[in-house]
Amino acid sequence: MIRFEQRSVSIPEDTIARIAKQTGVSRMLAGLLVNRGLTDSAAVDSFLNPNIAQLYDPMLLPDIDKAILRIGRAVESKEPVCIYGDYDADGICATAMLMRFLVSKEANVIYHIPSRHSEGYGMNAKTVRELYKSGIKLIITVDNGIGSMKEIDECAELGMDVIVTDHHQCKDEIPRCVAVIDHNRQDSRYPEKYLCGAGIVLKLIQAMDGRESLKPYILPAGIATIADVVPLLGENRILASLALNALNDGACSPGLKALLESLKTRKREYDARDVSFGIAPRLNASGRMEDASIAVELLLTNDNKRIAQIVGKLNMLNAQRQSEEADIIAEAEEMIGRERISSLRCIILSSRNWNPGILGIAASRLAERYNRPVILFSETEGILTGSGRTAADLNLYELLTRFEEYFIKYGGHAGAAGITMDNDNLEPFRRSINEYLKTEYPAGRFIPVLKYELNAKLREITEDFIKDLERLAPFGEGNPVPLIVTEPAELESIRLVGGKGEHLKASVRQDDHAVDLIAFGRGDRAFDYSAMSRVKIAFTPAIDEWNNQKNVQLHLKAIERLEIEDPAEYIRKHEQKFYDAISRNILYNDMRGTLKVNAVDSDAAFKLFMNADIAGTLVLCFTPGGAERLLKSAESPGADIRFFTHDDDPCAYNSVVFAPVIDKMKPSRYDRILVYDCCFSTGMICELSKHADVFVSNEVPDGLSITEKFSVGREELKDHYSALDALACTRMRIKEDVLKLIEQKTGTPPHKSRLAMAIFEELGFIKKDIGSGWSLDKKSSRRSLDESKCYRIANSLPMMLKEYSLSIKGQEDRYGSKI
Repeated sequence: MIRFEQRSVSIPEDTIARIAKQTGVSRMLAGLLVNRGLTDSAAVDSFLNPNIAQLYDPMLLPDIDKAILRIGRAVESKEPVCIYGDYDADGICATAMLMRFLVSKEANVIYHIPSRHSEGYGMNAKTVRELYKSGIKLIITVDNGIGSMKEIDECAELGMDVIVTDHHQCKDEIPRCVAVIDHNRQDSRYPEKYLCGAGIVLKLIQAMDGRESLKPYILPAGIATIADVVPLLGENRILASLALNALNDGACSPGLKALLESLKTRKREYDARDVSFGIAPRLNASGRMEDASIAVELLLTNDNKRIAQIVGKLNMLNAQRQSEEADIIAEAEEMIGRERISSLRCIILSSRNWNPGILGIAASRLAERYNRPVILFSETEGILTGSGRTAADLNLYELLTRFEEYFIKYGGHAGAAGITMDNDNLEPFRRSINEYLKTEYPAGRFIPVLKYELNAKLREITEDFIKDLERLAPFGEGNPVPLIVTEPAELESIRLVGGKGEHLKASVRQDDHAVDLIAFGRGDRAFDYSAMSRVKIAFTPAIDEWNNQKNVQLHLKAIERLEIEDPAEYIRKHEQKFYDAISRNILYNDMRGTLKVNAVDSDAAFKLFMNADIAGTLVLCFTPGGAERLLKSAESPGADIRFFTHDDDPCAYNSVVFAPVIDKMKPSRYDRILVYDCCFSTGMICELSKHADVFVSNEVPDGLSITEKFSVGREELKDHYSALDALACTRMRIKEDVLKLIEQKTGTPPHKSRLAMAIFEELGFIKKDIGSGWSLDKKSSRRSLDESKCYRIANSLPMMLKEYSLSIKGQEDRYGSKI
């Protein structure tokens, strides 16, 4: 389930026209620029042409004047200085930048990157004492320090000065030290509010040595900006853009150049994705798995032999990180599977086996998948060390401030946080935060929202427009690739591509215009998409080059079935699917059982369940008539509609399944299952009731016309056997192809052919081979048709329907209708 939401507010056409005329951009690009808050030509020019001259005056940052004086005195008098960094890519880059700068001034300087595993985030009291014993007089923190009040107080007691440079959220109290440079301070006059730690260091260098001296530091600052997922707007856009230019010009340190070459992904130009998915994970892997100091060394050293060793080490650590991350996610999802995910608004899990260095990235993956905040903890001797990531537009840091009584310490920002707490507080914290989120936020907040910017016609998506869009790069947080929606449209020529059919290609038609579409990783949705008549699609456009030809191609991001205009015609078109499903249910399920369910008014129950929550309800329609009735009278935007089985979404969002096939479903994900019409057998209901509360319609429609379609006699089976024999082959390689040939020869519908083959297989007339093949066994002995369970069930369906109807009536008489 996904909800489409347009980012833009109402934009006057005259504003778009004015921007287009003043800046010379197309009207569509002007609309996107205005939508992103750029409403005058100067702002548009700055956005489209970022340059170093646009950087703000660093002296607007609080305490930066004090920092300049103290650092100057330390450099002049050769006082021992320590740069106290952080173990992520931002902290690594910030440390390397300040180290390079101070070394260039001949300062007496060292750096320290704390161990994520033994020291934790921020300043560590034991480390502070060790630095004091080594003679350090001044500590400069980078990408940390704003929350280290106790440790900084201890520095003062020991006679060490501290300068904090940080970008994280400030509490009401800030550290008592020489200077606290953080643009999030309440008294800050600095215009930019989203710099990363390396960005703050860059401003310090600019303040000390002038804008002209920044060239060697732009690249690591830009890499950190992209890696730390801060909004790529304002100064961050400038830093990211200039950094990518430097990468593409080859103007980078030997270590960074070697790391890039090891990725073997060189394209015509590097972009922000190469930093996010190539450089940043490898820098981060050093701190996540072992010691981040080697990543700082990589950015500083000119020793080619040492560079080769470090690059090999970083790639090895990153591969190890990927493996451990996959293990954590798999174990976490197994834990989640044991709970009712529909009742959770925040996922909080703990394990002694998890590497604390990987928890943040694993939490990020899970938060994206489940669309709710996720906090993962690693336990050591009763103390939990955790990382959290958010979703659903919830500010995680503000959320955690409401529960700080449970924590030993915590810190972070809107999207991410780190927490240390006592294991005894885990369950109370989990219970309290979920209760709060359920009370304060509507359920709809936790439905994934796809925010698009432009609603366009397919004919407007041209090569020129796509080239225009490239001017908005670099893309990332706060400046996403423009997402475009078009509706209504139809999908045609759906086919699978990729080595294992994991991707899907199609043609999107709108009026008389058609464009190619590719959906990466959605090969399993081919059947669902083919069952959609009119759709709304969200996509990013690209230019596909193949055999020296260029064509517009849409990269599918989401799809939504539009309202079915003619339910009767729609169901008629898909009627055979219901018979196929009944046939499959006959073949693979026990068909009788004792019912213990709730008999209800299905229309009333449907509306009640759909309105009660966004998740937890699965609605099944086994008959064409029931599906048509639901579409006409009770269709709700609060549920997805699919054929054969529900969506594989782990959140168990409300779902409607037409022609359900029981063995393809995972009913245990749901709290309740509503059989909207009837399902022909008590056995299938009993199977469902093992996993969830089952509600069935108290009115069983006349299904005799359907059950009669499955009655199969000796003569029909004889025709099917003759058709098999006439295929003139003893080995039939592909099951579905054989079924189609039999249907053509006998003139029977697919479900009858499938049923006949199942009967033949039970009786030993045909047998399965390796893979999906069949063989006709002409030497098999004569068997009675009554020996086949499928044959007996198919011909007893009318009686089973009657039993089902009487059972439902008995349930209503015994328990009454609950709705």
